Amino acid sequence: MRLMGTGLRPRLACEVRPHSIVAARSEDAAGTVSAVSMSTLATGVLVPGLRTGNIADRGNFISALQRALDPLSGKNREITLVVPDSTVRVLLLDFDSLPSRASEALPVVRFRLKKLLPFEADDASVSYQVMSTERNLVRVVAAAMPREVLDEYELAVRDAGYEPGAVLPSTLASFTLEHASLIVNANQYAVTTAIVRSGVLLLHRTLDFTAEVPTLAEVRSEETAIEPAPAAPIFAEALNPAPPVVTEYVEPLPTWELEHPHAEPDHANDEAYLSPHPTDTFDGSPIAAAAAMQSEQLRQEIEHEAIAAAAATHAEDEAITADVAQAVSVATAYFEDTLNAVPSEILSAGTLDAQTLQHILVEAGFGDVLMQVREIVPASLLHAEAASASVPRSLLAGVAGALATGDAQG
Repeated sequence: MRLMGTGLRPRLACEVRPHSIVAARSEDAAGTVSAVSMSTLATGVLVPGLRTGNIADRGNFISALQRALDPLSGKNREITLVVPDSTVRVLLLDFDSLPSRASEALPVVRFRLKKLLPFEADDASVSYQVMSTERNLVRVVAAAMPREVLDEYELAVRDAGYEPGAVLPSTLASFTLEHASLIVNANQYAVTTAIVRSGVLLLHRTLDFTAEVPTLAEVRSEETAIEPAPAAPIFAEALNPAPPVVTEYVEPLPTWELEHPHAEPDHANDEAYLSPHPTDTFDGSPIAAAAAMQSEQLRQEIEHEAIAAAAATHAEDEAITADVAQAVSVATAYFEDTLNAVPSEILSAGTLDAQTLQHILVEAGFGDVLMQVREIVPASLLHAEAASASVPRSLLAGVAGALATGDAQG
């Protein structure tokens, strides 16, 4: 396994995200995507992070892997696996010098990471790549992933019937450009901003939105007959636009049956009673009316809970979009300080498509100085059949990048 996947890579790539798994295949060394496939994941099946337990429901996760990969694989069972950025730490390191042989340089890189990682560097899977070499300065990008987390993903891939030939973090996989660019890769758990110039990484910053993500058991314990709203609708809308919510007001049923369950009311002079009564459909039975009222009260309670959950989700969604805008603001400032220029465009490489990301930034006040936002995957990189598939182009960034860089192998 190669964490950064340098050198030869399989022609089949697969990226796992919290709500989807995307697979793509290339037939040539140029990396043109010839076919794509996608399967969805229920909320809570995959919760990416630096601790074990990323895959909360192995059965569903493995089935989703097979649904995404099987239509494309044929006899080829080796894949490049693209994992979420929040499972990996990517750091830029400067050295006065570095041994040319990888076997000698890797311990030096690992030693430097000891004080920089939130997990044990000695037990982690570490890969590095030299970005640039100048006099008395060697700039390196290093990727480190907790060994037990990597094992969790690799074992799931093998149980699905495939072999992980290389593993790449999501944003690093999408580096297919040769000019200065600002890349934004966001999902409902994290956002990564990166700056690349002529293939050299200048910035890689991942911001986790939340330190506490609900477990699958917690998600399931809160399920009701009403479909729960996704954790962050603005991200889910890119895949499945939600239908409008229609709330119908139903006038509460009368309560006299509960107050006097064994008494018959006197309606002789009650003109209102001569009109159709809510309990008429139950033949006027007090027991049936009471049951109907209890059912209505339960329906209203569920509706109120759904409204409250939607309000909480909306608040969380607003907080996430604010974090995205803030991350882009910081990256833009770094771009200006480093390259002495304002980025001419932002490239979308994740669950947020270009249009949604542009909307977020305009709402955040970037309107007067906002550069164009476009998809990082150019249409020219997709074969006609792949381009017409029902997979959002923004979700193809990781797999397309994994296939477009490095030499292909069968």
